[in-house]
Amino acid sequence: MTRQAENTLREAIVLITGGGRGVGRLYAHRLAAEGAFVVLVARSAAELEDVARSIRAEGGKVATYVVDVTTKPAVARVVEEVEEQLGPLDVLINNAGVRGPIGNAWECDWDDWWSTIEINLGGAVAFCHAVIPNMARRRKGRVVNIVSEAGVFRWPTVFAYSVSKAALIKFSENLASECRDDSLSVFAYHPGFLPLGLANEAMDLHASATPAEARVAAWCRAQLESSSAASPGSSAAQLVRLLSGAYDVLTGRYVTVHDDLDLLVARVGTAAASRDYRMLRSSA
Repeated sequence: MTRQAENTLREAIVLITGGGRGVGRLYAHRLAAEGAFVVLVARSAAELEDVARSIRAEGGKVATYVVDVTTKPAVARVVEEVEEQLGPLDVLINNAGVRGPIGNAWECDWDDWWSTIEINLGGAVAFCHAVIPNMARRRKGRVVNIVSEAGVFRWPTVFAYSVSKAALIKFSENLASECRDDSLSVFAYHPGFLPLGLANEAMDLHASATPAEARVAAWCRAQLESSSAASPGSSAAQLVRLLSGAYDVLTGRYVTVHDDLDLLVARVGTAAASRDYRMLRSSA
């Protein structure tokens, strides 16, 4: 039986990083349609304004802020400004990310590798640092970290991206345990392999690319043509379900677009989840 949930997104203030394109743009439109006030942050003012115009044309509510997610003081200032101007944040979606270098680990440029970690992992941590204290004081809020199967399974030659997403999954798990006493929920959400964003960038690698890049591009094309690909609509719908409040018992877990959330809840069980958490706290 499908769990019933109220529309917790109506009038909610939702901040989405990397909101100017790809998955961020997709989710911004869907959450605005659900009645949320979406706050979009990214490095490109032009991309942000393009998304904002299209959301407003559909009757949605949106605000945009230009910020580099790796600059922690700037992140803190933006979050403070958002909450002063619009009100407290109800949802944080850490979506900003880059593919990073492609190639064997010992051959990739170190600066490119580290930059990928700083954006994909560091950006999420910076926003959590800025957002969670107020959520904890209000005892209300949800955090969704956008991750990938690449963080669960190996993806050779795309190792900076893979390692950053694996770290983000573990960060989500630990953060959820730390936030449980404050009634906050944290999810590591894999949106599926979608025909937009980083997947498109990978497929657009030119024929003159390195052999490693050519293999990645071919693999991405095969994925999009296979049954394992997800539709943008189903990816956004699953996110809405996660944010409904009906699945908060799954806090801390890696959840995918393909998962049956009701089945996951039935397997976890509220009592079992609470017992496991008490055991974790007592052993800490």
